[in-house]
Amino acid sequence: MFRKTTQGRSFGAAACLALLWSAVAPGETVVHVSPDGRDSNPGTASRPVATIGAALDRLRGVEGAREVRLAAGRYPVGATVEIGREDSGSPAAPLRVAGSPGEVVLSGYLPIPSRRWSEVRDTKVLGRVAGPVRGRLMQCEFSGDDRLRLGGLSRRGFDADERRGRAPAMLYMGRRPMGLARWPDTGTVVATEVLEAGPVRYGVDEEGWRRFWGEGGTFRIAGDRVARWR
Repeated sequence: MFRKTTQGRSFGAAACLALLWSAVAPGETVVHVSPDGRDSNPGTASRPVATIGAALDRLRGVEGAREVRLAAGRYPVGATVEIGREDSGSPAAPLRVAGSPGEVVLSGYLPIPSRRWSEVRDTKVLGRVAGPVRGRLMQCEFSGDDRLRLGGLSRRGFDADERRGRAPAMLYMGRRPMGLARWPDTGTVVATEVLEAGPVRYGVDEEGWRRFWGEGGTFRIAGDRVARWR
């Protein structure tokens, strides 16, 4: 994520960028960044730094046009990149973040190597899923640091809290998003009988957020699928 800070306000945008190649202008100061670089390097073409933040540090206080030049490759971004007043340029001497020829990807993904995945063998877990799925169920253990980066799942549905904060984590295989397991796979469940309507009240709380109050109702559906959910 990039954030441009101004007096009293900040503006954020997800780092999904199409970076354009640009030639070096006369008198322009360029700091080179590469996935293979090191932040202890000076930022030259032969000895690039590794992160945009390190490149910005080297350009602060430099007069004239400045450029952060990103070599092709994938850059893991674990924190917001802040471009503040001290980084500001002008129309005649701008600050640019540009990519070299090739694909430049700024990625907030948490890579999960295949060796961390294992087959689910817990009989209690396997008993809750349909037979054909049991031999295809996989699990992955995350470290404490990884859990902090993932952020957890947020509540969904009619009683979801609208103040979710960060977006929930999503799992990608290759570049394909994996959906959360659900039942039924498509459509919705049809209630065959309403056993108790329940005292449910819908309104707005003291902070102006839409909320549901009450315990909800009880209904019956066809089939025994729910009996396996313990």
